[in-house]
Amino acid sequence: MITVYYAKVFPFLEEGTFFAHKDQIDEKRRQDIIGKKNKEAKARSLAAGVLLHAGLCKYLNYPTENTPPFQTECGQWGKPYLVDYPGIHFNLSHSGEYVCCVVADREVGVDVQKHQEVKAGLAQRFFPEEDNRILAGLDEKERKEWFFRIWSIRESYIKFTGKGMREGLDSFGIDWKNQAILNAGEKHIAYFEENRELMGYSMCVCGQEKELHPRWVQVELGEESRGEKKV
Repeated sequence: MITVYYAKVFPFLEEGTFFAHKDQIDEKRRQDIIGKKNKEAKARSLAAGVLLHAGLCKYLNYPTENTPPFQTECGQWGKPYLVDYPGIHFNLSHSGEYVCCVVADREVGVDVQKHQEVKAGLAQRFFPEEDNRILAGLDEKERKEWFFRIWSIRESYIKFTGKGMREGLDSFGIDWKNQAILNAGEKHIAYFEENRELMGYSMCVCGQEKELHPRWVQVELGEESRGEKKV
């Protein structure tokens, strides 16, 4: 089962929210948040930690209020994993006003991207020729949306493998018809599914199996509200 939780960051911009939720995040993330000078960066990191805690509690059927933080470590290439629950996999991403977290019983990667102005030459620098041909045939509005769709798909794949940018965003292809990732030999090596319901954002989850069927769950997190809404 794959569930992607996503939530707005802005409730965590308030200073008091850190103290209200600090017991839900591990010590490493707490220290990281304390060390950040940028208020928005603090809020994103806190929101990610709280969302991860909520998602794992939901998966394990644990009470959110009384469950201590889940301890995480990083693997060889820097991908985080759960120390005490090796059979449960997760991945985090944030962009703009949103943070997202995928929790699953298999290796997965997730990415969210806010649609914003794209610097000239960025697609040519990071995307292969096929992607750039697609972008070249679109008008300005469509080009921006497709740029971030492509970016989120490619980012979710390299987060799934755990190798990050070492793998290179242009080192594999996209089979749009089959929602698949292709290696150099045009073989399907992973699959993806997009959430295109979040206006102004692209969000994608990637995994090994062809039928991912993720649940997309929008969560309201904050000092007073901790409900969830399935979309």
